[in-house]
Amino acid sequence: MNDRLVALIVEDDPGVRGTLVLFVESFPDVDILTAAGFQQASAMIATVARIDLLLCDVMLPGSLSGIDIAEAVAQTHPAAAIVIMSADPQEEIAGLTDRFIFMQKPFGIAELTDVIDNAFLRLRSD
Repeated sequence: MNDRLVALIVEDDPGVRGTLVLFVESFPDVDILTAAGFQQASAMIATVARIDLLLCDVMLPGSLSGIDIAEAVAQTHPAAAIVIMSADPQEEIAGLTDRFIFMQKPFGIAELTDVIDNAFLRLRSD
């Protein structure tokens, strides 16, 4: 079995996406995939063997949102830790946070570290 974890980062803002990539790269044994929107992410979700962590912005260009991506990952990669990110308050996406981890933008490095650490610990203990 491959001990490396696979993270998919879906963020339309190139600066934020790049920052998230740099941060996730600091964790050992992680392969990172990136997408700027639903179409790119959907192709990756359908073709990669495994996704362990999804970091996904809720607001993406087009008619489909990050919630649609989160739902697709939950269906095709049920063991994945799914983190949805939004500048909107959690109440705006009510009903989803019981299934997905919610992070309100802007968030700090310590908060993101805790979320990713916990996700990776859970995945590695399974």
